[in-house]
Amino acid sequence: MIIMSADKREGYRMKGSVEKEMISLTQKQEFYVSLHGSDSNKGTKDSPFATLEAARDAIRVWKQRAGSDRKSIVVYLREGEYRRTDTFELTELDGGTEDASIMYCAYPGEEVRITGAVQLESSQFGKITDSFIINRLPEAAREHVVQFDLAAVGIDDYGIIEQYGFGWHFHRNPPVELFFNLEPLQLARWPNDNYVHIGEVEDQPSDQAGTRFKYLDARPETWDNYEEVWMYGYWRWDWADGNMKLDAVIREERRIDTSQVTPFNEVKSGQRYYYYNVLEELDTPGEWYLDRKTGMLYVYPPAPLSTSTVHLSLLNKPLITMQQVAHIEIMGIIFEATRDHAVCIQEGSRIRMQSNIFRNLGNLAVHIQGGQGHSVMDCQIYNTGYGGIKLDGGNRDTLVPGEHNVIRNEFYNFSRIQATYTPAVELAGVGNRISGNTMHHAPHMAILIHGNNHVIEFNEIYAVLQQTSDAGAIYMGADWSEQGNIIRYNYLHDLTGIEGIGQMGIYLDDMASGTLVYGNILDRINVGMLVGGGRNNLIANNLILSCDKSILLDERGLNWAIDTCLPGGRMLSNLEKVPYLNEQWTKRYPDLLTIQNDEPGTPKYNTVQMNVLNSTPPMDIADTALEYGIVAYNWKTDEDPGFVDLSRGNYMLRSDAPVFNRVPGFRTIPFAEITSSKQRSDVASDLGLHQITLLAPSNVLLIGTEMKLWTMADTISGMCIDLHGSLTFYSSDPDVVKVDERGVVTGVADGSAFVTVTGQKEDVSRSDTVRITVVRVCLKEVELEVNASHVVVGQSACVTKRGFLTNDEQVDWMDAQITYMSTDRHIAEIDERGIVRTHGIGETILHAEVEFEGVVRHAKTPLIVHPPC
Repeated sequence: MIIMSADKREGYRMKGSVEKEMISLTQKQEFYVSLHGSDSNKGTKDSPFATLEAARDAIRVWKQRAGSDRKSIVVYLREGEYRRTDTFELTELDGGTEDASIMYCAYPGEEVRITGAVQLESSQFGKITDSFIINRLPEAAREHVVQFDLAAVGIDDYGIIEQYGFGWHFHRNPPVELFFNLEPLQLARWPNDNYVHIGEVEDQPSDQAGTRFKYLDARPETWDNYEEVWMYGYWRWDWADGNMKLDAVIREERRIDTSQVTPFNEVKSGQRYYYYNVLEELDTPGEWYLDRKTGMLYVYPPAPLSTSTVHLSLLNKPLITMQQVAHIEIMGIIFEATRDHAVCIQEGSRIRMQSNIFRNLGNLAVHIQGGQGHSVMDCQIYNTGYGGIKLDGGNRDTLVPGEHNVIRNEFYNFSRIQATYTPAVELAGVGNRISGNTMHHAPHMAILIHGNNHVIEFNEIYAVLQQTSDAGAIYMGADWSEQGNIIRYNYLHDLTGIEGIGQMGIYLDDMASGTLVYGNILDRINVGMLVGGGRNNLIANNLILSCDKSILLDERGLNWAIDTCLPGGRMLSNLEKVPYLNEQWTKRYPDLLTIQNDEPGTPKYNTVQMNVLNSTPPMDIADTALEYGIVAYNWKTDEDPGFVDLSRGNYMLRSDAPVFNRVPGFRTIPFAEITSSKQRSDVASDLGLHQITLLAPSNVLLIGTEMKLWTMADTISGMCIDLHGSLTFYSSDPDVVKVDERGVVTGVADGSAFVTVTGQKEDVSRSDTVRITVVRVCLKEVELEVNASHVVVGQSACVTKRGFLTNDEQVDWMDAQITYMSTDRHIAEIDERGIVRTHGIGETILHAEVEFEGVVRHAKTPLIVHPPC
């Protein structure tokens, strides 16, 4: 399905703010490039250059002549399609300075396209003349399919189809692709939609490499030639796609043979796949096939050729590369139809890509490797082969941030070629930001996080994960060292896909730890949030609405994933790749100092508090996470918690919303700012400190115990900034509560104290305070059991509870607050007194949440309701 944004349907128009900025640059040094120009011209408006290279070289000369008395430079590209047969390269010779930047941009009001494709003239398409080819086509398609002789017009480099997919750790550029009216066409495939399924899987002979399996449909037996046939599918898991070349169809055994294997070295019966690059299946408008031996192109046009455009992507290189370049801006340009990335940035600083369109690309839109402070802003990115933007910035050894920004972009229909682990944005390194973007309509994830101290905020994500399962729209995992990341104020909604484990809004997979998940809205999702056995995560102040499951927190590090947490396992191996024992790391992540000697597979020190579950099932929290963490003050309700207009999806909270009384400390989530993020401020002009927020996992500490506080600092427009190194912590009474420079508080003696954090940025300081109470004894554990051994439908029962303090004394229930819940109210309900009323046959779990002097503990017990005797 092709999804078009409003910008695309109406035709590309430069954003007004950018147009004004470019008009203001007319007082600066200008060069012009035009399809009607010449490189022997002067580069002026009336005598423009023909190529970008000529403008670049003229700038080099101009900078040398101007010396230190330089001013900003703008290169205007006049309207038209600029076909690239090689990469436009910028080096350290071609950058600007902070006071004299260099801009390449479309002339205001004109459409400029930089392309790696050649246009095929409609008049050169004709009827098929080879009777052998005609007879191989489906009869109903023969009168519609036309041919184009590429070899006759000198096109002979088509590239080859190669193996790709999850687990191969490379993104191979595809061969040439065909675009009809600027939309990608599909290589002829069967079935045209959906998939077929793998039959019985056979063992491969020990002396042969490859894969064998039975096919369930005889369609491959009708094809004349298998030489160029490929298969694409989800061979083992529903979160891992890839392709394999079909080598043989053994008809008498209904078996497929291929010499290739998947990264898992196996396929699974029942998994899905389809065949493609099959001439005999060229039967649907929008399909095509290329005979690489003869150079003959066959296409079933989806619209009349006489009024259409057809492009073939030829360039197998990036359209633009920038190495060690500083202060370059590229604005208002359409980049399209290269088989590689559109733009590659290596090192350098302060490069800005703004208000561009990236489309119909074989690989990524933008690939950023290293450097400082690069930005991709206000761009539209769609129909890419391997995701949208991949960036890596910052130094993980020293934790110096990269400060790269991906802001206010729209991503859709990305990951056409490899569907999985090729997200809209993949970020790595330290201290980068993804803010205010819209991401939608994709087969797998939207954001993939590696590294530390990144901020993911104010993004709207919907209709992704459409072809996968056991997958998250925002995803990270399998590395204890990847800490300090903040996922806040995002609106994720309408996330469903194929059956299986399900689709998660936010997925902290495989022991992901040290992450703050705050103030997100998760609406109409299979699973709102899954925390896969990690530690030291703070999950707070989130709204989870109309989801099939709410928050899951498991203990996989103690069962099926235990090997990954043992010496030699993946988790410790990843941890040892970073200097987690050096000073920079121990100040930021003190928990890593002791993790190896603190039952590393146990999901300890997680906090799940002040979350609202509306029309959504209860949370499912593992027993060990309840024992070693804090799960408190969450509110499950089927009532409107106080939205401005629930029926119309306006999730702003009224000032008198019930949630503020039911969940003390719950803070308003800036829903309007999330959904109108296109209006948010430019990151470069929004660095002033506005407020700082101090978050405590608990307001009660036992004497001798420690707790790490969390901080968030916001600019005037609400963007999160990292003030580490500029934070000062203070305790009003160190004899009761001590706090160190890392924000770790320690209970010293009975009593209460206020802990204050102050953040400083330039000449502005802001503070926030929390109250911490230190006690000698607190609630340790609660036990729950049903007082009847055999309960039948219609019978009532009650629960017996026992609570113990840390000194082993029993709890005085008069001083405790207890909330009961049944996981299946169709089977049994439990009221505030602990009275159980049964309604149906089956099993439910009875929960009790007990608060005693500021400490919350949980207990649960199964209840089986039997049929009447």
